[in-house]
Amino acid sequence: MTGTYFVVTCCGFSGSKWLAAAFDKHPEILCTHAASDFRIWERPYNAAELDACAEVEWKHRHLKSLDDYLGDLGGLGDATVYGNVHRYRVVDLARIRDQWPPEKQVQLVNLVRHPVLWAESGGRHFAHLAETSVLNRFELLQACMLELDFYQSLAQRHRVDLLDWNVLAFLSACQYMSALVKDTQIMPGLRHLPMERITAERELYREVLEGLTAGRLDISEVYLDEVFGIGHVNRHRQSDPEADRNEPDRQYAAWPEWKREAFVKFLTKYQVRAAYEPLGYSFSFCDDRAAA
Repeated sequence: MTGTYFVVTCCGFSGSKWLAAAFDKHPEILCTHAASDFRIWERPYNAAELDACAEVEWKHRHLKSLDDYLGDLGGLGDATVYGNVHRYRVVDLARIRDQWPPEKQVQLVNLVRHPVLWAESGGRHFAHLAETSVLNRFELLQACMLELDFYQSLAQRHRVDLLDWNVLAFLSACQYMSALVKDTQIMPGLRHLPMERITAERELYREVLEGLTAGRLDISEVYLDEVFGIGHVNRHRQSDPEADRNEPDRQYAAWPEWKREAFVKFLTKYQVRAAYEPLGYSFSFCDDRAAA
């Protein structure tokens, strides 16, 4: 019997590493995370090793067909099902499929997250990168220049330091919400899966995994117990493990006024509500006057 393949797309900061680790824990699944070919539980890779591999692979991921990439996965080890989480955004996958129509049957789903929690986690991740990489600092400054008038006004009114990488990182994450919206529009019919649910609901996790693996695997209670005992796997979450457990309304209320204003500005600019409310997310707690 030929292999079964799946791809989970996402914009990051959505529990993707947790999900890849959970899938790869199944004895018949080989699942990698992001653009690298590392299996999270294979051995303890150091941060520099992971980042270097991901940087190289990320730059070249658009130069390879989906069939070729899935073939490469098959070379990493023996499995019944092969998959990846977060190598592609929806827009990336659509472009590659159009350029090289795949022959392999691939199960697809897109991982999403409430934009409030996404922006908070993304900001902390960008700040972590800025601490270790001059290139990432430069990218934050580039993003800032696109909205410089607004950011200067924000800084003056709220006495925010635009040279603080934590500030620029959060603002960049808010700007990047345009990508969240675009990924809901590219492939009609694609399932968008809330990470808040799949990381907490065993039966939903089981149902999604059965779909991605075409019903070929036994998904036992022992395996599910192991999955839901994983805990945090991201460095930026381990440093503040309680932060992402907030509900979006609590997280929004905990933000200082400048964060709420910046978030609502881009929430409105990119029409995030229209894209995410049909997915079950509420923004009733967001005050539109914050960005007035």
